Amino acid sequence: MPGMLGDNAASPIDMAQLPPGAAALIARLQQKVQAQAREIAWAHAKLEKVNFELARLKRWKFGAKTEVMTAQQRALFQEALAEDEASLKAQLAELQRELPEAPKTPKAPPRRPRREKLPEHLERVECWRRPKIDPPVRV
Repeated sequence: MPGMLGDNAASPIDMAQLPPGAAALIARLQQKVQAQAREIAWAHAKLEKVNFELARLKRWKFGAKTEVMTAQQRALFQEALAEDEASLKAQLAELQRELPEAPKTPKAPPRRPRREKLPEHLERVECWRRPKIDPPVRV
């Protein structure tokens, strides 16, 4: 589509007529958009790969039992799984490093019960059964 961000086609703005700061800003923003487009394309490819491997694993697990994996196939699958897991862990670590650190708020002290203990001078009566209450008498 012509005129979209990140499009390398000629734009209606003449970059030579812009002040140098604005031209530099536009160039940086275009580079950022292109980098983000590459990241999105990579993420989509990675997602497709993981979905494909998931589908294959489901076929192996829930498919016909005559289609048993050989030890070599299992080893290849485990290697691919280990690679993917390592890649995802590295991505998560990189994304966590990029996140701004939030200030840690101190933990609130535990809540205390609102009721206080009964005074010691009161007699304590422990009963196992609930006392019967006579029904009201109708007059």
